[in-house]
Amino acid sequence: MPEKWLLNIDGKSFDASFSPTKNCDSKLDLHLTLMGFDLINDINAGEFHGRKLAHNLVKLGNVVVSSRNKIWQGQLPKIPEHLQDYK
Repeated sequence: MPEKWLLNIDGKSFDASFSPTKNCDSKLDLHLTLMGFDLINDINAGEFHGRKLAHNLVKLGNVVVSSRNKIWQGQLPKIPEHLQDYK
């Protein structure tokens, strides 16, 4: 039977579980990363003032949660305040 990952997202929180094919008693870290795609920002200062800066792929936030029982719960990474309009 293959390894199985389950991830449930409910609003701003998540729960996840992992069923490995072999017994694993060590601590495991779950890394969740909030990514942004095709973001465009206005440049308001400096020599490029008035231009736009395009981002194809950007890491906006992350959270790391540890577990010894292969079950994780927590809050999703927060959307940075200046990107609330991109939701």
